[in-house]
Amino acid sequence: MSHDSNMMPYHLTVYSSEFRWSGELAIPMHRRLSDYLNDPALATLTLTQVTHAIWQNDTLRELQTVESSALIKRNLSVIVSDTDAPAPQGSSMERIRKLAFGAVLHLPPYTLIGELKVLHNADWLHVVSVPNEEFFPITNANLWRTQTGIKLETDLKFALVNRQRIHALEPKR
Repeated sequence: MSHDSNMMPYHLTVYSSEFRWSGELAIPMHRRLSDYLNDPALATLTLTQVTHAIWQNDTLRELQTVESSALIKRNLSVIVSDTDAPAPQGSSMERIRKLAFGAVLHLPPYTLIGELKVLHNADWLHVVSVPNEEFFPITNANLWRTQTGIKLETDLKFALVNRQRIHALEPKR
């Protein structure tokens, strides 16, 4: 992926209930991926060099590769990336240390087990009740196809979850 020096490149794997897309995204260097996805002015996530697949009988069937694809954010379940960009140097964004909280997220047809980051002395349920965040991060996670137990992703360093797609959230035991 060629990009200019003012853009941060990401390779993303995106899951909805019926499809998986893999492609490239470049966003301005001054924005983190999570902030970009939570921007209410953006209804779509536009990827380039996109390979997509469809679930058929619990097997992913690869479809064609296309130059670009605009994905409707509200329909997306999980967005996998290697990392979220750190706040730019000199940024006024405040870094607040958080505690890792083991959680199980049920967002059919997937189950995601990993770590949520919560503020000290905060209730873990706060993570899914922040009204201005459509997507929130989960780290050190594994992603399964729930009904079959097929493991789709392991040791995810960073993923963003659409909180409106979650059916249940529970502490990891």
